[in-house]
Amino acid sequence: MSRRREPLPAPSWTRRQFLGALGAAPFVLASRAPAGSAAPPQPEFSFFAITDTHFFADPDHPGQMEARSEALTRALVQTLNRLPGTPLPAAAGGGRVLAPQGVLILGDLINDGDKIGGIYPQMQLTEWAAFTARMGLTGADGELKFPVYELAGNHDAPLGKGVVIEGIAARNKRRPGVTAVSASGVHYAWQWGGVHFLNLGIVTAPGDGATGWRRYHPLGSLEFLAGYLRDKVGRSGAPVILAQHIDIVRHLTQAAWQHPTIHAEWSPDEVVQFYDTLAPYNVLGLFYGHTHIRYFCRWQRDVTGVGDEGLPVFNLKNASHYLDKHAAAYYCEVAAGRLTVRELVTQDRWATATWTPQAWTVSATHG
Repeated sequence: MSRRREPLPAPSWTRRQFLGALGAAPFVLASRAPAGSAAPPQPEFSFFAITDTHFFADPDHPGQMEARSEALTRALVQTLNRLPGTPLPAAAGGGRVLAPQGVLILGDLINDGDKIGGIYPQMQLTEWAAFTARMGLTGADGELKFPVYELAGNHDAPLGKGVVIEGIAARNKRRPGVTAVSASGVHYAWQWGGVHFLNLGIVTAPGDGATGWRRYHPLGSLEFLAGYLRDKVGRSGAPVILAQHIDIVRHLTQAAWQHPTIHAEWSPDEVVQFYDTLAPYNVLGLFYGHTHIRYFCRWQRDVTGVGDEGLPVFNLKNASHYLDKHAAAYYCEVAAGRLTVRELVTQDRWATATWTPQAWTVSATHG
């Protein structure tokens, strides 16, 4: 496998500076099978991953969806529904798209869950109703034909309450295959093909509320993660795939983030706790959204943050932001203890879509 590395922006940069710096260099570490290599093993299962759907109600008519968001989210779902059985280009590894076990949706499900007063409560209800109707839950109750595994982002519930949080907790009682739910009722775990999956919300951090350094409410996500890994995974060596909303790269380590600001998105101490909680386990991938760009790297617990070894992390571009004609989705396969990720991109709001001519493959961190 060949790897390519590009400079990492300073972790103390703002999100706007970070996105600008990555405009010309959207990934740090990528790998693909070289031409002429042996055929990859037959996939054991697959799943789709998307993020930042931003269902958006019309501010002039808050009881109905805004036209661009309505059309874009419908086109996204139609695209995903058509994928199983279609060919993958040779440049992306070849083969055909398998019917997925489900679809991970990594937060910012709706656009206005972070706003209060005025028309916003009505907009939130409209947006959440549209999300649940279009995406469904089980694969048989919405427009999307596959089970859905969503988590909350900062546009959904930065204060840990509201229609999205209540909705996710209610859906967890009916969600297919759930094996554990957090004390808050919001974070949850399930298994596909012997791989443990966990959805961990906005950030993975201790406690329920904001702190002097952190403005988001994690609702005990770190406690849920640590307890699940200890009690359900233990020393089995079973692979683990995790998802949250906020990106890792700008918050790599306490040493790297030398000048944290009050009420930032994530405390550097908590990022280190997250890494240390995961380090003893067989992490196959950590997925997150928020930045609206595609970005792959290996996360290491040192001052440089990334390198050739460490926890494999996958940042996703937004799937259906109503203002953006560019969007993407991931198609992921697990085979023989390895995770292969391919990216489907659109330049025209899902009127058409093409595969990125590359396949990113990683092995787990242990075993």
